[in-house]
Amino acid sequence: MLKNLCYLCDYDRGGATTTSIAISETPESFIAWVAANTEDSQIKIVAFAQGLVGELRRYLRQDNETITLVVMEQDSLNTCIGFAYHKLAKQVKMLRNQIRKCSPTLSESVEDTRMSHPLSTNCWPSMSSKEWLTCA
Repeated sequence: MLKNLCYLCDYDRGGATTTSIAISETPESFIAWVAANTEDSQIKIVAFAQGLVGELRRYLRQDNETITLVVMEQDSLNTCIGFAYHKLAKQVKMLRNQIRKCSPTLSESVEDTRMSHPLSTNCWPSMSSKEWLTCA
């Protein structure tokens, strides 16, 4: 999780939330040094990172029989999705738009040799855009 923390902290598109994190170790603890492109985003990112690390600490302190790795991962994933919801919604919208643009090409028969589009090879399954969206 820590190796992806910078990615998880980048909660919006456009660069203002780009994050760098360095971890240093002292005899007493670990220290996370956080830098972001704006002070406002840094405040929000630090609060999110502290909350996420706190959540993981609580799980690690619990009895192993009480909590499973799957539950811990799902809860952490839900926390991350909630934090970056607006970015994810924008990316889903962009992906849907691109799928709509490509859908006619992808829907054409692979055997149609008149088509010169590079996506026309038989490596692409013949699926509708709705099926593409529900596969992920």
